[in-house]
Amino acid sequence: MKKMAFLFVAALAFAACGSDDETTSGGGGGGGGGGSETAGTDYTESETFELVDMGTSVLWANMNLGSETAYDKGDFYPWANLSGTIKDNANKTIAACRVPSKAEWQELWNTCGKVQVQGIHPYVKYGVVKGQSGYLFKSGITGNVIFFPFAGWDTGGAGTYFVNKKGSYWSSTYSGNNGYNDIAYCYTFAEGGTVVEETSANWGLSVRVVSTK
Repeated sequence: MKKMAFLFVAALAFAACGSDDETTSGGGGGGGGGGSETAGTDYTESETFELVDMGTSVLWANMNLGSETAYDKGDFYPWANLSGTIKDNANKTIAACRVPSKAEWQELWNTCGKVQVQGIHPYVKYGVVKGQSGYLFKSGITGNVIFFPFAGWDTGGAGTYFVNKKGSYWSSTYSGNNGYNDIAYCYTFAEGGTVVEETSANWGLSVRVVSTK
């Protein structure tokens, strides 16, 4: 089972996002969502794989691994299968791409999510794109926007859970072994906020790759 790192902070309760520790916060400025992306994000729906400059030390892919568009859920991958060559949806090798570390996920949050105005995070918004709910991250540095679908996760034998409600994304950072399974860190997004978790490496989660600038 997932083991929460107890770093969850709900959007309405979040008050101390100025620190540079491993804490993430509640996201997006509210609930619901209509049939399209949140207004004012400058988001462009894409069907082409791209590497996007979000103002961090790495470039972020604009779509999940295994997806055909920037708003598709993509495929689920066990953490243990993520070493080696990363390929895109056309089975072409993505040059120099890899799974982001826990620190690189944190850097993305620090760049886009730490800014808040009266308790609202203007650069991390809940949205629905082509019927798929998720978070739109906008860089206050470059103005670029990428979408993280709430794809849920696959526990293996027990099935897939929380589709369109939560999305869990692997980091490359190993946490240890609990006596039964290897454990790795992931970032889980939900409408009410984000949380860093330690998760069984056997579970299938979403993957968003990065490339060094």
